[in-house]
Amino acid sequence: MRKIRDVLRYRHSTDLSLEAIARALNISKGVVAKYLKLAADAGLGWPPPAELDDGALERRLYSQPSARASAFTEPDYALVHQELKRKGVTLTLLWEEYRATVGDTAFQYTAFCTRYKAWAGKLKRSMRQTHRAGEKLFADYAGPTMPIIDADTGEIRPASIFVAVLGASSYTFACATPGQTQLDWLTGLDRALRFIGGVPELIVPDNPRALVTVANRYEPELNRATAEFATHFGTVILPARPRKPQDKAKVEVGVQVVERWIMARLRHRQFFSVNALRLPGMAAAFAEQQTNAASMSLPFDERFAMLVDREHTWRENRRIARLLREAKLRSSQACLEDVRYGGGRKLDKALMGQLGSCQWIRAHQNLILTGATGCGKTWLACALGNAACRQGLSVVYVRTPRLFEELRIAHGDGSFGKRLSSLAKTDLLILDDWGLAPLGQAERNDDLLEVLDDRVGTRSTVITSQLPVEHWHAYLNDPTLADAILDRVSAIAVMAPVTKEE
Repeated sequence: MRKIRDVLRYRHSTDLSLEAIARALNISKGVVAKYLKLAADAGLGWPPPAELDDGALERRLYSQPSARASAFTEPDYALVHQELKRKGVTLTLLWEEYRATVGDTAFQYTAFCTRYKAWAGKLKRSMRQTHRAGEKLFADYAGPTMPIIDADTGEIRPASIFVAVLGASSYTFACATPGQTQLDWLTGLDRALRFIGGVPELIVPDNPRALVTVANRYEPELNRATAEFATHFGTVILPARPRKPQDKAKVEVGVQVVERWIMARLRHRQFFSVNALRLPGMAAAFAEQQTNAASMSLPFDERFAMLVDREHTWRENRRIARLLREAKLRSSQACLEDVRYGGGRKLDKALMGQLGSCQWIRAHQNLILTGATGCGKTWLACALGNAACRQGLSVVYVRTPRLFEELRIAHGDGSFGKRLSSLAKTDLLILDDWGLAPLGQAERNDDLLEVLDDRVGTRSTVITSQLPVEHWHAYLNDPTLADAILDRVSAIAVMAPVTKEE
């Protein structure tokens, strides 16, 4: 609080000089003189009126004189601003019209322009875009990525999410790509156009080096592949200005929607390929929801959960169908649920239950099924293969005579190593009809040893045979190779004799 009251008291009730008053109140001499002048101008002496407290006294001294009414008439700046948007309209023309309207109270041209520019400088700048249907497609990449796990090595690599949005309808498309290279950009745009089912007049992507050679603010130069892409589809690609996200505001909002409603909800899922991020099952379920009034009445969270469940189920079914197709099981419809345990077959139901869990495959154990012709060895082996496929394990079924023939041909065409590598990666190898006929000169026991040696302790093998195990050594002819093969087959094998149904 200024010491106004004390200055007035000292000045009027004592003979102190201005300098003495300043020393007494610990203020400058100039401030004392200023307070006294303000009091004289306000007509205040000592003592001041009783109703004036310190705050009122200060306001009384520092009260500003009322502003003098202007003799000029202010123009309508908002109207001037709108009229300037018309073609051919200038400030000179608008000033002349203003002066003709208000007469002698009008500002001169210089003051008119200065006051208008000061008013316009306070306006919020914005760029409003009007979108026509089919005119523009905006494209960009989301900032966050989705982790992709290499199923063989466990390496985690990020996958980028490409997003494209139509200007008029905000219809949004998204897909995953390995990165943000030129190939990824053009592949994403190609998928977006095919998904939409048409080509817009103009494509507005970001301004990446993958598409643009010279990132000019007004005339960016596209690289050759991008220019040829635009020519092929009969459209124009005009990248947004560098560091101007407002040029593609539509896709910025689309990216935010994808990040919040798709990527955030899939953050706990594990993906093993970029293709795994496609959502055909979800799309089909969404189309069904659109035609089902009961589904459309559910809250969004419940509907989205149903879509995610449907997508997961679709992917699992497709993966199982692929594994079964690649397994080439002789009895493709065989399953453990159809096994008959009665009639004197002497099958151990508890053992069959353990085999159906596929834990023995994950533990890299082998299985030997022996029995007479017609007892169902092949059918049971195919049922176990079916169970393994349903649990996501890879399976290959092959008759042992056919395997010998394939390996003999592989030696001739130079694909032996590739064939061995393929068999070594299979989780479950089913060798049917082992020992069906005596080995001829064309069959090579050392090839069979190579196949089994690659799998011992790392993969599982099922062998079906009419020949009892105790006769296998004689069947293989070569004692040394026979010892090595039998050691790799039976070291961690489960014996399951199968008998005919009586």
